[in-house]
Amino acid sequence: MKFMRESLLRLLLGGLLLWQAPAWADWPNKPIQLVVGFPAGGLASNMARVLADRLGERLGQPVIVDNKTGAGGVIAFNFVRNARADGYTLLFGSNSTMTISPAMYAKPPFDSLKDFETIATAFLVDNVVVVRSDSPLKTFADFRAAAKASGQKINYGSAGIGTTFHLIPELYSKLDKVSMVHVPYRGGAAVLAGLLAGEVDIVFGGAETLPFIEAGRMRALAVLSPQRLKALPDVPTTAELGLPALSVRPFYGMLAPATTPKEIVDRINREVAAILKTPEVAQFARNVNSDVAPDPSRAYMTEQIRLESQRWEPLVKELGIKAE
Repeated sequence: MKFMRESLLRLLLGGLLLWQAPAWADWPNKPIQLVVGFPAGGLASNMARVLADRLGERLGQPVIVDNKTGAGGVIAFNFVRNARADGYTLLFGSNSTMTISPAMYAKPPFDSLKDFETIATAFLVDNVVVVRSDSPLKTFADFRAAAKASGQKINYGSAGIGTTFHLIPELYSKLDKVSMVHVPYRGGAAVLAGLLAGEVDIVFGGAETLPFIEAGRMRALAVLSPQRLKALPDVPTTAELGLPALSVRPFYGMLAPATTPKEIVDRINREVAAILKTPEVAQFARNVNSDVAPDPSRAYMTEQIRLESQRWEPLVKELGIKAE
């Protein structure tokens, strides 16, 4: 009997020595890196910092934003795709990189749903069609008429090849059966500067346009959201103007490398969902012409990526848009 008790005790002790806590059990115990594929000071980076500051407070570890720019966000996506799936390297990305960029390569550099774990959609952005305040195009109807006029070419500016600033006007051209000249710039700030300098006629822009509209330097012709914007209550939606298929709300959200433990991803999702419910984050979103996501679930983000890919990939292929 004594021998059996001793044997059992040795087995239990041996089992305790062999057992190890799962890798996620004490996560996080060091700083977390949140990678963004766009420059500091831009919309994506500012959104990421708002989340990072509050996520760090809730997790008890710093969340450090790391801007790894280039190739429309692809460099950042590949960096995170190849990082250790341990919850210490995360990604904050735009739907243009998640859903448009892969279609621009003969051999896609990544698959947004296979190479990453979705965490949460954070923000939905409202886009605005703008011209200079001294433009002869006073209304969206004026713009449509000018775009359809024979022998006249409208120049539109974009934040770069493959961005939503590029694809949305191309979608409009297809819907209205017109042809416009694309003038790509390097980023949202550059294209708006080009518009103000008279280098292009029109921009299908984002939150960056609001200060210029409020200052009277640009005129808003239409918004691409399903409803009118509180900041621009007198500006009609494209749906009201007869182009409901042009309603587009780009999104931004968080991802992790594929195979990151579910327990970690679910924990981050819960924390981000709580952050998005706070009044200060809702106010930040309004200030940058955006809304917090209506559903922060992982399933919602997965579905958004799938739907937006279905919207943009055929257009990219049809237009023959290639990555630079």
